[in-house]
Amino acid sequence: MGYYYGGCPVTVAVIDDGVEDHEDLGNRVLQGFTPQFSLANPDTQGAPNQNDPPGSHVGHGQCCAGIIGATHNSLGVRGVAPEVDIVPINIFNDWFTVLGEVYYSEDAQDIVNAIDFAWDDAEADIISNSWNYIDPSANNDAVSLAIGRARTQGRIQGTNHLGCVVVFSSGNDLSPYNHLTVRFPANVDGVITVGAIDKNGNIWDYSCRGNSMDLVAPTGGSPGDVRTIDREGSDGYVSGNYYDNFNGTSAACPQVSGIAALMLSVNPSLTESEVRSILQQTATDMGTSGFDNTYGYGRVNAYAAVLEAVGGGIFGSSTVCPNGTTFTIENLPSYDSIIWSCGSYLYISSGQNDSICTVSCTGEGSTWVGARLVTECGDIDLPHKTVHASGWPYGSWTQNGTSHTLNTVNFVLSGSQVNTTVFYTPASSFSWSLQSGSGIHHGASIALRWQLICI
Repeated sequence: MGYYYGGCPVTVAVIDDGVEDHEDLGNRVLQGFTPQFSLANPDTQGAPNQNDPPGSHVGHGQCCAGIIGATHNSLGVRGVAPEVDIVPINIFNDWFTVLGEVYYSEDAQDIVNAIDFAWDDAEADIISNSWNYIDPSANNDAVSLAIGRARTQGRIQGTNHLGCVVVFSSGNDLSPYNHLTVRFPANVDGVITVGAIDKNGNIWDYSCRGNSMDLVAPTGGSPGDVRTIDREGSDGYVSGNYYDNFNGTSAACPQVSGIAALMLSVNPSLTESEVRSILQQTATDMGTSGFDNTYGYGRVNAYAAVLEAVGGGIFGSSTVCPNGTTFTIENLPSYDSIIWSCGSYLYISSGQNDSICTVSCTGEGSTWVGARLVTECGDIDLPHKTVHASGWPYGSWTQNGTSHTLNTVNFVLSGSQVNTTVFYTPASSFSWSLQSGSGIHHGASIALRWQLICI
């Protein structure tokens, strides 16, 4: 499942240093929010500051947005969820210098306002955060409460508050022992915390860790090797529209945000806690068996998570019998109808448009059972379940000029075999004859019966 977008609209708020239009984001960057601005650094409505701080370029949020949602086209890169809308929120806008050092005017209240804007005003489904407080002991009750509001009051469906999915990078720190503490706010309860591994599954030495960890995702070291979008032209990290050296837990976090978007695109009724639980349960375990402070629940598994979001796929036996085998789809999202389908040797005998169907076979061989969910957001094709059609005998035998399909056994009728049950296995032919002196006279009525056994 390289690209599996269900069609239900999903909005991801990227809280960072801004996101702006890009050729690989189409028209999906919405108007955002900049909580802090000044005469020197005016309101950008979520876009990056055009006034770069000394010695640096602004483009971190743009890189994160590309990983989440770059369009699948012939241009530079492909994002995880290429149809999401992006709400940019710039919390690194109002900079100033003291003795050549760059500082920002944004404070905890600005962060609170940013989070509240994301879930309340922008009605975002997911809030992606590739930033942290530097101090390992940092904490702020107002920020924690704002995250709690997003998780409990966001994503209103009817009278239900399903909650925003809040994703944070675990933080980067190469200082001795400091990397052993997940950075605030990534350690707030209910946040999905993401660390960084290399291509071989090893934890990066800079990746902060601890008992708040949830998942890890692959990213680069130094220099980085993650290719994503950059601000166009010369405004970003490099001259051009794409950047090849993004890295850190900053690049890991938006991968999980994008996967969460895919999950909501196929099942928008999931609560934020259900999204978090599915991501944890479907992760590929790494390190110590089960949860550990380094890898959390393991490497995020996009295919398994999205499949679980639509019920986990098609369940049933790997063998289809002639008299019918039942297949089910469990824990389904809201749907209008289900269209079951099947391959060679099979037919749907009952249950079309239901979550439980019966499939029967008319031959023998490897084949498949499939299902399409028809929803208000579009059709979702579940992965085919590979099965073996079995149980019908094959080969042929002839009685009174009529050809019949059956299994091979040489069955010689004699008096002692009358009313005897004969079991057989599939082969190529079946023959029987009357044996002289068998005690059965030629005028007798002989019936040959067999029972089909699914094997």
